[in-house]
Amino acid sequence: MSRAKVIKMAGSKGVAKNITGLTKGKRYYVSVRSYKTVGKKTYYSAWSTPKSVAVSK
Repeated sequence: MSRAKVIKMAGSKGVAKNITGLTKGKRYYVSVRSYKTVGKKTYYSAWSTPKSVAVSK
């Protein structure tokens, strides 16, 4: 995904995130992955398959 933005939810107990600043009528693609930090090392899962999301409001 070109021009991708990363939003990190460090320490979050929730699994939902509102993304602001999107343009109505435009289509966005969202992909997620989990991570865990152990000591000074961070371990990442694979990226999920991108989902297409259309902004309606």
